[in-house]
Amino acid sequence: MLEVVIFLLIIAAIFCVVMAIKTGPKEGYLDERWAKEKQKLDEMLSSDINFNPTKVVCNDNDELLTYYLGADDEQEKVLCFSGLTGFFFNYSNIVSAEILVDGKVTQTKKSPSLGGAIVGGVVAGGIGAVVGGTNMGTATSAESVSTIKVHILLRDSSVNSFDIICYDEFGALKTTELLYKKTYGNAQAAFDVLRLIIDKKSKIQNAELNTNKSNIEELKELAELKQQGLITEEEFATMKAKIINK
Repeated sequence: MLEVVIFLLIIAAIFCVVMAIKTGPKEGYLDERWAKEKQKLDEMLSSDINFNPTKVVCNDNDELLTYYLGADDEQEKVLCFSGLTGFFFNYSNIVSAEILVDGKVTQTKKSPSLGGAIVGGVVAGGIGAVVGGTNMGTATSAESVSTIKVHILLRDSSVNSFDIICYDEFGALKTTELLYKKTYGNAQAAFDVLRLIIDKKSKIQNAELNTNKSNIEELKELAELKQQGLITEEEFATMKAKIINK
């Protein structure tokens, strides 16, 4: 009889653990967490009165603020917020961005460019435009996942890297579920903002590099003309100054 009671108690304990994992925290906990995150985000947004985001993506997963990413093209600055942690960083500080599913890279973008999205749950609010991609694609071959995040590698910043958490809840998430498509779509939307920023900086760097190469070629040709006696020293100096100033 005692063995039966112990067996039933073990079964009941296992059932309670499974249900706790499946249902997650209580509603009151979610409300409290959302309120704290929202307050922290509002404080950060108000801390920089010059920050005016032109691109905004955030995940309001059933009124639970999981992440916020705002990009200001005018200042070339980003506000990245996830959980209760967030900070500002410049476009030029982004080394790379990756979508990680259970720690495995599904998409990556590096700076400079070395060669979209189902945006379910991604909202712009009243302060910017939602940025999407071309198509979501297959994120992983696994049947279920536990974490989905965007990993940002930074340089010359107060931190070396930052993770935007798109899914890290209680229990594994099946890849056939609508919530998986929604959370991966959120990751894709955040990734797309970072991808566009990296592309923009890469184009500017490439343009500057091409301009420098063109100027060097012109200076070489000018030096040859001077060496051949086809232009005077004064003409050389004047034309050289124009090329450098250009």
